[in-house]
Amino acid sequence: MLSTTLLTTLLTTTTALALPLHNPLAPRAGGPAYTPIPATCPVYTVLPVSLSSSPPHYAPLASVDAANQVYAAYWDPASTNDTDLYIGCLEQCNGLSGCKAAYIAWEVPTPAGYYGTPGGELMTGCLMYNRTLVAGDFGAAKEGTHRDGRMGNLSCK
Repeated sequence: MLSTTLLTTLLTTTTALALPLHNPLAPRAGGPAYTPIPATCPVYTVLPVSLSSSPPHYAPLASVDAANQVYAAYWDPASTNDTDLYIGCLEQCNGLSGCKAAYIAWEVPTPAGYYGTPGGELMTGCLMYNRTLVAGDFGAAKEGTHRDGRMGNLSCK
């Protein structure tokens, strides 16, 4: 009888300790949260809009990237809906403290050291900056890169 009582007590205690405890999710490393942009926060661009079927490709100047880029995310170039990705890039900027502008383009070369690579792989890139960008912050991109570049300054930040 003692052994049955002891066995029951041990099983009950062990089972209770093995049950997962409820822990709310804690903040973790990763990209900025997607934070919707309120209607009271207009987004404006300084990139020229081309009516040509083959518009020029613009890229942020290397000096702007070096001095003002606060975050960058790169995705597989096969990512589909361009508009959704652009809005998502802007919403991530809106969710990142200090971010005032975002630029997204397709076929953006990854930087050296990206996940231990030498860089240069062409991916969809979302680049975020700590200040609003002006037309002089962009130059012509190297041939075959920065296709369909779009940018937005968040005027409410």
